Amino acid sequence: MNKRALAPILIACLFASILVAIQPPFLQPTADSASTALAAAQSYPPPDPTLVISQWDWNNTLNPSNDSSILMITAPQEGKAYNTNSVNLAINVGATAPSFVYTVSYTGDWPNSGNNLFFHLGNYGDGLRLFPTALSLTLKPTGIPDGNHTITVYAVILRGQADGPAIVTNLSKSVNFTVDTTFPDVKILSPQNKSYKSSKVPLDFTVNEPASNISYNLDGQKSLINENTTLAEMPNGNHSLTVFVTDQAGNTAVSDNVQFTVNVPNSPSTAFSITLMAIIAVVTLVAGLVIAKKTRHR
Repeated sequence: MNKRALAPILIACLFASILVAIQPPFLQPTADSASTALAAAQSYPPPDPTLVISQWDWNNTLNPSNDSSILMITAPQEGKAYNTNSVNLAINVGATAPSFVYTVSYTGDWPNSGNNLFFHLGNYGDGLRLFPTALSLTLKPTGIPDGNHTITVYAVILRGQADGPAIVTNLSKSVNFTVDTTFPDVKILSPQNKSYKSSKVPLDFTVNEPASNISYNLDGQKSLINENTTLAEMPNGNHSLTVFVTDQAGNTAVSDNVQFTVNVPNSPSTAFSITLMAIIAVVTLVAGLVIAKKTRHR
């Protein structure tokens, strides 16, 4: 075969090679396995150093309906309070093949939160044709101030078409949560550091925010309560009391310790009974002595 006959074949081969090289990234993936893809993705430096990719899959295991794209925030939880300024952000995002997850980002309402792109397919080996239809991602935003907050996650899903541009689906999901790193302020109003002449002593205290758990320690014995109460059947003597309050974020405060005394005086009826018993005891003793003396004289 002469050179002129080979020229068209060489040109055709070269053109085919170029088409393969410039194949658009939204076509159907050809990766070997989910475990291979996950290992490859985890080997790439993430945009955010706290990012963890715990699942990378194209079998839609994170998509329960298997017929549409989904985006779920599993942490932080809606309406929950946290006692740390660094809260885990965990999301599941899934698509139905031949769609795949292209980017995932988030933004928060606190200062300097910004718009954070923490997953982009280009950072995790799209040249290796690793196109996930499902992802589990976790990262840990820091510097979140105390207060009520909203965090919004965005995901871009691409669906390849053989004869046209990719179809783009934009997903978003928001969650509201609270950061509270301040301990409650609890004060005991009663009892006070004094002596009480009653076995029923009121336990009154104040706390400056809603509580999830309240307890007190009386002479080493801990008890749970919901509100102010009465310490009943207190024995005479010295006593020690401390109140513990945990707020809805998990911060636990301890009150100042209160030392008090219970000294219940004897009532008139009790005094009369004691006197009567003493008289009976004395009479019984005297009678016994008299009988014993007469017995010895016989």
